[in-house]
Amino acid sequence: MYQQITQWGNSAVIRLPKKLLDTISVEVTNFVEVVGVKDAIIIRKAPVTDTPVKYQHKTIQERFSGYTGGYYLQDDLDWGEDVGDEVLT
Repeated sequence: MYQQITQWGNSAVIRLPKKLLDTISVEVTNFVEVVGVKDAIIIRKAPVTDTPVKYQHKTIQERFSGYTGGYYLQDDLDWGEDVGDEVLT
């Protein structure tokens, strides 16, 4: 099977037919491992345990697990000395 590499924004993309994805049981939202070897690009289904942590879904409870109940105070930020014609309100 031949596919053409095309432009998508600043990236290069290749379209993978559904029939090809079905062959290795990969769906559109799954992660894959992409490896360049000599003159080949190898795409493998990534095991679930290899999914990068930053891409894994977090529940609202997980997102707020370290929250201690504090709140934002404007005085907590120090932007340094004025350097121009800033207007203080």
